[in-house]
Amino acid sequence: MDDDLPDQHINIQISDTCGQCPLESDQIKNIVSTISGLFNLCNVTISIVAVNNSQMQKLNTEFLKSEKITDVLSFDLSDNDDPLKCYEIIVNSELATQEAEKRNHTPQAELALYITHGLLHQLGYDDQDQGLAMEMHKKEAEILNQLGFDFIYNEQDFVKG
Repeated sequence: MDDDLPDQHINIQISDTCGQCPLESDQIKNIVSTISGLFNLCNVTISIVAVNNSQMQKLNTEFLKSEKITDVLSFDLSDNDDPLKCYEIIVNSELATQEAEKRNHTPQAELALYITHGLLHQLGYDDQDQGLAMEMHKKEAEILNQLGFDFIYNEQDFVKG
């Protein structure tokens, strides 16, 4: 599904390859447009692809040479000299459902976290060390709270160990 947000020149493409996506396309569009508005994104195509554990494991092996199942993969598919940006965010719907149960919140909230996390990576956020990860988690929590998803992170997620 394609949807243009004319005021921001954002094209959103959504694909549920596994038939397990707990978020409706309108909810995904709202997440993407909210983040886009917060960061003044324009002239961008953002593709959100929902996959299952098996599909994600194959993609993770192909692109990151890791056989583990992960929650999100995020790619910048833009040409270097083209002002039009193109991001692909691949989210694991099956894992979102599993993790939501463990973390005592909804699959919708967990998947919203994955989408947010993937987009924040494209906007320059990094989680390679503890300090950067805490900064990224705080921004995710702020965005998700604004979107109406509460209690994604516990307070201890922000305490340095």
